[in-house]
Amino acid sequence: MSDLQQQFGQIDIYLFDQLLRGRITPGSRIVDAGCGSGRNLIYLLREGYEVFAADSDPTAVERVRLLAATLRPDLPAANFRVEVLEEMSFPDAFADVALSSAVLHFARDDAHFLSMLRGTWRALKRRAWRADARSVENNDCPESTLHDDMGHTETLHRSKVI
Repeated sequence: MSDLQQQFGQIDIYLFDQLLRGRITPGSRIVDAGCGSGRNLIYLLREGYEVFAADSDPTAVERVRLLAATLRPDLPAANFRVEVLEEMSFPDAFADVALSSAVLHFARDDAHFLSMLRGTWRALKRRAWRADARSVENNDCPESTLHDDMGHTETLHRSKVI
């Protein structure tokens, strides 16, 4: 196993990019919304980030709890919850960063997609990334533009759910 793979695990390239750009800094409180088995959490756990996660799959959450117990035994198992994104029990404005990688495409329809997105955004601190959701005229697909306090913007676009 390469040193990078050992340090970062099977991290999503977009998360890796945000780490390289310095947008996710040490000491940040992270919520992984739709964490799966925790592939994006290995580096964050090793580096001492305050990590929380939610997923609707109890087996996946149990894997994340085991991963955290190995890499960060100081974190309580209660940080890792069996919950759907739209009903996460984390407090409002709780996290500095919310991860949601390869999750939103599971939405049943556009309304469910926006509900999942709102559930995730609700957990973000007010000074974190925020979003404006709107409909794109040509194909009626939700598009969200994310803004941060530094003037950066990113656009999230979702293909129409079939």
